[in-house]
Amino acid sequence: MRGAMTPIVIRNLSAEFTDSDAEDEGIWSNGGSDTTVYGSIHQKASEDVDESTTGQISEQRNIICRIPLDASITYGDQIVISGINSVINGTYEIDSLLYTKTHLRAECRRTLR
Repeated sequence: MRGAMTPIVIRNLSAEFTDSDAEDEGIWSNGGSDTTVYGSIHQKASEDVDESTTGQISEQRNIICRIPLDASITYGDQIVISGINSVINGTYEIDSLLYTKTHLRAECRRTLR
């Protein structure tokens, strides 16, 4: 529906270094976190996809997410979409970010993982 606000999960994939008591030793751990924002999702390409070709390079899903300006998002983060339909739902990597006066525009492509 045009103008609908959809929950969009921004997954930060940063790592953290936790220092241990031992000298010159520490542990790298996943410092990732999920943040949910509300925005709109638009399919970039309108080709038909069937289950036998989903995931192939030529059939990767590309979407545009309109995200609020106050959202914390950077390159390297992922966008997770769920609850829309089986074609759009999935995990996406950010290809480009465009800042506008009213929103952030994230161009994304579905990950193969």
